[in-house]
Amino acid sequence: MKKILVLHTGGTIAMSADESGNVTPGDENPIDNYQSSFGTDIELETEDVFNVPSPHITPARMLQLKQRI
Repeated sequence: MKKILVLHTGGTIAMSADESGNVTPGDENPIDNYQSSFGTDIELETEDVFNVPSPHITPARMLQLKQRI
Protein backbone atom coordinates (compact mmCIF):
# COMPACT_ATOMS: atom_id res chain seq x y z
CA MET A 1 0.00 0.00 0.00
CA LYS A 2 1.28 3.45 -0.90
CA LYS A 3 1.03 6.24 1.65
CA ILE A 4 0.71 9.82 0.44
CA LEU A 5 1.00 12.86 2.68
CA VAL A 6 -0.75 16.00 1.45
CA LEU A 7 0.24 19.22 3.21
CA HIS A 8 -2.66 21.64 3.04
CA THR A 9 -1.88 25.36 3.05
CA GLY A 10 -5.25 26.80 2.08
CA GLY A 11 -5.47 28.93 -1.03
CA THR A 12 -7.90 28.50 -3.90
CA ILE A 13 -8.72 24.85 -3.16
CA ALA A 14 -10.05 25.77 0.29
CA MET A 15 -12.05 28.83 -0.75
CA SER A 16 -15.75 29.20 -1.38
CA ALA A 17 -18.18 31.98 -2.21
CA ASP A 18 -20.71 33.28 0.29
CA GLU A 19 -24.22 34.51 -0.48
CA SER A 20 -22.86 37.88 -1.63
CA GLY A 21 -20.34 36.31 -3.98
CA ASN A 22 -17.36 37.19 -1.80
CA VAL A 23 -14.71 34.48 -1.79
CA THR A 24 -13.24 33.52 1.58
CA PRO A 25 -11.07 30.68 2.91
CA GLY A 26 -13.04 27.72 4.22
CA ASP A 27 -12.57 26.18 7.64
CA GLU A 28 -11.94 22.63 6.46
CA ASN A 29 -9.55 20.95 4.08
CA PRO A 30 -11.63 19.80 1.06
CA ILE A 31 -9.13 17.03 0.29
CA ASP A 32 -10.37 15.23 3.42
CA ASN A 33 -13.55 14.45 1.48
CA TYR A 34 -11.71 12.45 -1.21
CA GLN A 35 -10.02 9.68 0.77
CA SER A 36 -12.37 7.06 -0.65
CA SER A 37 -11.62 8.18 -4.24
CA PHE A 38 -8.20 6.54 -4.09
CA GLY A 39 -9.36 3.03 -3.36
CA THR A 40 -7.65 0.62 -1.02
CA ASP A 41 -4.15 0.73 -2.56
CA ILE A 42 -3.43 4.24 -1.32
CA GLU A 43 -3.54 5.62 2.18
CA LEU A 44 -4.08 9.38 1.94
CA GLU A 45 -2.99 11.39 4.96
CA THR A 46 -3.66 15.12 5.09
CA GLU A 47 -2.20 17.72 7.39
CA ASP A 48 -3.22 21.36 7.70
CA VAL A 49 -0.01 23.36 7.91
CA PHE A 50 -1.92 26.64 7.68
CA ASN A 51 -5.01 27.90 5.88
CA VAL A 52 -4.42 31.21 4.13
CA PRO A 53 -4.99 32.65 0.63
CA SER A 54 -1.98 32.37 -1.68
CA PRO A 55 -1.08 36.11 -1.50
CA HIS A 56 -0.65 35.67 2.27
CA ILE A 57 2.15 33.13 1.87
CA THR A 58 4.95 35.22 3.36
CA PRO A 59 8.62 34.26 3.61
CA ALA A 60 7.92 33.23 7.23
CA ARG A 61 5.15 30.86 6.04
CA MET A 62 7.45 29.52 3.32
CA LEU A 63 10.03 28.76 6.00
CA GLN A 64 7.38 27.07 8.14
CA LEU A 65 6.37 24.88 5.18
CA LYS A 66 10.02 24.11 4.35
CA GLN A 67 10.67 23.02 7.91
CA ARG A 68 7.62 20.74 7.86
CA ILE A 69 8.70 19.13 4.59
